[in-house]
Amino acid sequence: MVFAGAGLVINAGSALALRSHLQDLNLRAAFLHLVGDAMTSVAVILSGAIVYFWGWSYADPVVSILVSLWIVRVAFGIIRSAVSVLMEGTPEGIELDQVEQAILSVPGVASLHDLHLWSISSTEYAMSAHVELADTALSEIGTVLTAVKEKLAHNFGIGHATLEAESTGSECAGGTCDLIVHGLGNRDPHAGHGHVGHSH
Repeated sequence: MVFAGAGLVINAGSALALRSHLQDLNLRAAFLHLVGDAMTSVAVILSGAIVYFWGWSYADPVVSILVSLWIVRVAFGIIRSAVSVLMEGTPEGIELDQVEQAILSVPGVASLHDLHLWSISSTEYAMSAHVELADTALSEIGTVLTAVKEKLAHNFGIGHATLEAESTGSECAGGTCDLIVHGLGNRDPHAGHGHVGHSH
């Protein structure tokens, strides 16, 4: 119980030092590992006290099983987040509709389509989209796209945005746009945006 108490102090202190970096998946895993060790120390103290004062020897395995179940639950969450990054899924906590509305709110943007958003790492996100601009002089296109990228970085932490500028009413070329142009019917260019090529 004394050794477990010392371990609790060390692990709890180390976990507190990492609690401000939980947005990074690696550091979040390290934090939860330390929390698991701290909980194990608490379990040892509790089960040791029960055995010492009341002589109920089953306390040790019971408490150990409970702590193990908690660790499995936490590990599953970490694995799910890691798989999402590896599969380039949509970042957790970011809604595509909110991203679309933020882009449309930038002056000079008329509409957009072929919006894709995915994770590069647990803290870095990438995005691509076709942005239709209102009647804008060529010299102003860079200003509008820069404003879009700044809003994406500020509102959603998207640091890698690839934007293809198109004029309103012009034909969209490339990728899924070819399917629209070459006769798959009057397909709404906004339908299914964010679902082509990247998992969620």
